Amino acid sequence: MNTRDGDAEQASAQQPPRINENLRRHPRMMPESDTYVGLGPSFEKYGKVLDVGLGGLAFEYLVGARHFPDEEATEVDFCIRERDFTLRAVPCHIVYDRAVQSAGKSDSHMRRCGVAFGRLSTEQREGLNEFLTRHVVPMSGQAAA
Repeated sequence: MNTRDGDAEQASAQQPPRINENLRRHPRMMPESDTYVGLGPSFEKYGKVLDVGLGGLAFEYLVGARHFPDEEATEVDFCIRERDFTLRAVPCHIVYDRAVQSAGKSDSHMRRCGVAFGRLSTEQREGLNEFLTRHVVPMSGQAAA
């Protein structure tokens, strides 16, 4: 085996899997103001929402929280502090949970977690639609709806 090929294979094996955002059914938007999410019934992971759409959301959180195996079913609550908006007990499952990369190195204290929403109640669906209508902005590279 060529040393270069072995190094490339080893480096790619160490990289976390990347999510192909083009495979998402729904576009993601950025919250217009700080929005926070708590994952699990006791908020085992708590962090700032990075993007959200009809199908799920992504957030960053500090390490030290309980680790959920990928695909474990759970729920999220999310809120906007200054706008008095809260959406509770939204069913979801973890799609990925990986270390945040900064300047080419893994930050051992921050992680990014992506969740896909499960079956929402009518009230939850209405709340999510309200959130997406009133409290988000398009991500760079996306046209406004």
